[in-house]
Amino acid sequence: MSKRPGVFISYAQPDGVDFVRRLAFALGMYMDVYWDRRLQTGDFPADLRQHINSCDHFLWLLTPYALASDWNRRAFEAAKAQGKPILLAKAYASDAALESAYPTADFTTDFEAGFRTLASAITGQPYASWESLSSAPINVLLNYLKAGIIPAVITRQIGEWVLVDKLWDALTSELGGKKSAKIVFSKPRTAGGVLTQAKLLLEQFEKAKDTRHSNLVKPFIPVIETCVNDLMTTADDQHLRAGQIAHDIIAQLKGLIEAKQTADRDFEKLHLTKTFYDFDIAEQLRVLINDHARRSRPLY
Repeated sequence: MSKRPGVFISYAQPDGVDFVRRLAFALGMYMDVYWDRRLQTGDFPADLRQHINSCDHFLWLLTPYALASDWNRRAFEAAKAQGKPILLAKAYASDAALESAYPTADFTTDFEAGFRTLASAITGQPYASWESLSSAPINVLLNYLKAGIIPAVITRQIGEWVLVDKLWDALTSELGGKKSAKIVFSKPRTAGGVLTQAKLLLEQFEKAKDTRHSNLVKPFIPVIETCVNDLMTTADDQHLRAGQIAHDIIAQLKGLIEAKQTADRDFEKLHLTKTFYDFDIAEQLRVLINDHARRSRPLY
């Protein structure tokens, strides 16, 4: 499993604590963030040097107090001495000499633009913050998914939700009264459960020589296996890989469902799929994003 990047944020409490909370919360989607919560008085703590050394990047939040702070200067010098990549986040103050020497993300007029610049400098990808993701239009949100902008932890969940709530409902509603014909199945709650149940259905249909329903289930199994074996095993920092796999799964399942509804001449369900499939995916993405945001915010 690959390692998430770590960033140490240096800031001044009098005019930077609210901003650093907001920034750390947003960055925490994609990397490990450290910012010291102690009152910045007295001698510079030795353990801060250790924290700087353990992080991959040093980020200085530029505010008037930060530029005048002895602690911030000492942290900056420690990062330079340790050879850490240094980045600047321009919030409420500027320093022409520093900004000409180090990559700078400008947050003065647009938090989202600054965040994407900063995320790109650290990770190589212009990731979006929590604040913009859930409010994005449907097509933009789905493009975010494909581009790896949405965190892998959420992407895995949307892939599993599509199997459990979209695919499985489509399969079992088509089966209709087959339970009365000794075809048994249960309601799965995970991607692995959907794979197990789909294989069980196929086994029963083949044993009963039910070619029609065997052909219904067969095309879905490789897509389900992709979700279980490829998507669900991606690491938390493999956002692009997870997003591309999930986007392909969603598109393939939509195509299979529409093809089956067309073959059955079930044009009412086909219309609903064409109209609401992408909407439902986007809505569930928003639910997952907001849920993760609520649970993560207290950490900062």
